[in-house]
Amino acid sequence: MEGVILLGKKKNSFIWLRIIAITLIIMFASIGTACGDNSTKNTNVSLNKLVSEKFENGKLILDKNNSILTIQFTVPYTNEDNFVTQTLYNGENGVEEVYKNNEFKKYKIFRLESMSDFTDQYGKSTKEVGMRLTFPQTELQKVESFDNVTNEQFVQLQGSNRTYLHPSVGKNIKLETRQIILPTN
Repeated sequence: MEGVILLGKKKNSFIWLRIIAITLIIMFASIGTACGDNSTKNTNVSLNKLVSEKFENGKLILDKNNSILTIQFTVPYTNEDNFVTQTLYNGENGVEEVYKNNEFKKYKIFRLESMSDFTDQYGKSTKEVGMRLTFPQTELQKVESFDNVTNEQFVQLQGSNRTYLHPSVGKNIKLETRQIILPTN
């Protein structure tokens, strides 16, 4: 009954209307965010900016003559299996943020290269490509969201392209990991 009395007073009913309006605005804003299409939010943002924000030490390499876009990013090299797993995890998350970008879509081929420091037999350490995935743009654009894509499915999006592994990585990965990134079918 007290609520009815408060709403009956002119000053209090204005306050209640403001509270209700603000609550509705917040509610609709959060619904819009939760239901919003993440794949379109970055369509017109600079691709270079997205790559530098969404990939660790992300670097964009454009080969306009061959219509190839390459994104290089850093993955710490702790062991071979972890390196592969982190490349796939970080790669999928990063691709989710850039693949609907208008500039990204201009390229027919997309390469994802994870970089790390590798030491040769003479003890010299250099930053090299540890793993490379090469995707046809047509396959990437068929994906609605990478949120539900498994590592195996992500690798299979390469189509006839094959995963490249640095020799140091390739010779020491477990069989289960090898089967994910180098499917035999």
